[in-house]
Amino acid sequence: MKRHLLFLVTITAAVFQLQAQCNFNIPSSAIIVKNIITHSADNASIWLCKDVDMTVTGQNNTIYAEGHNIIIINGDANNIYAKYPGQTALNSNNNSLIKELWTQVSDNGSNNSKTDCTPLMYDYTNAPSGGCPITTGLSTYEPSIKWDFYPNPVSDLLQITVQSSDNVTFLIYNSTGTLVLQGQFSHSLILNVNSLISGVYNLRIESSNKSSNQRFIKK
Repeated sequence: MKRHLLFLVTITAAVFQLQAQCNFNIPSSAIIVKNIITHSADNASIWLCKDVDMTVTGQNNTIYAEGHNIIIINGDANNIYAKYPGQTALNSNNNSLIKELWTQVSDNGSNNSKTDCTPLMYDYTNAPSGGCPITTGLSTYEPSIKWDFYPNPVSDLLQITVQSSDNVTFLIYNSTGTLVLQGQFSHSLILNVNSLISGVYNLRIESSNKSSNQRFIKK
């Protein structure tokens, strides 16, 4: 009985240690980013809100991403924490990416470290007021725009349907985070993607400060 109890205590302690390693503090000095930007400064802490994309050209920055972000890193020696599904392109060197399991990564630099850490959690105790909406735990993400597309994979014609009569914007990014197609439509669109090379793409729909991302494969 004692041996079984000791084994249980050891396993429990190991689990808590793993979770502690995936808990990071958002500092009071963090810059709150709620809209798409290119960040060129150095040595900053950045709190990146959900569904907001960002390009970083500066160095030695720390990015706390809330999820469903496209993050393009063109500067060196940055630290990125990527929560929930998203896409990160490491186009430079000596960066550190700590991410939840579902985050996609494109590494085009050298000496970049990538670590899976699930669940990745933030401590908001010292976070600046007026910051990003806070999501706790591994709750299911509900897209702010209801839409669908088919077929996937696709060879030439991709049909996109949105459950809204408002005009929406579509943006298509390749695996390195480069914008390759964009436009606007209402309710339904048949898009010719024949010019795209084979690979995985991120399709983003935006409308009235709402956005949602899905991925498709171009054959």
